Amino acid sequence: MKRNMGTIDRLVRAIAGLVFTVLGLVVGAGSIFGVVAFVLAGIALVTAALGVCPGYIPFGISTRRGVSAHGRVRFGGRSRIAAQR
Repeated sequence: MKRNMGTIDRLVRAIAGLVFTVLGLVVGAGSIFGVVAFVLAGIALVTAALGVCPGYIPFGISTRRGVSAHGRVRFGGRSRIAAQR
């Protein structure tokens, strides 16, 4: 899979994953909230490590600079159709 997450997106997810891990440890792994916190932490940390967000793929979203999955060039938050060759 192509990476579709930029550096800031990955950093935010890594921090959120660590926060959810600590929250899960504080609440306790035996509670429902603790289990949910650990699942969310795992999802956030794995997507941050891989640089791929499966939720972005169907919509063609990419927070990386350059050309996105659907041939759109990202310029400062706006996107334009890339030239067809």
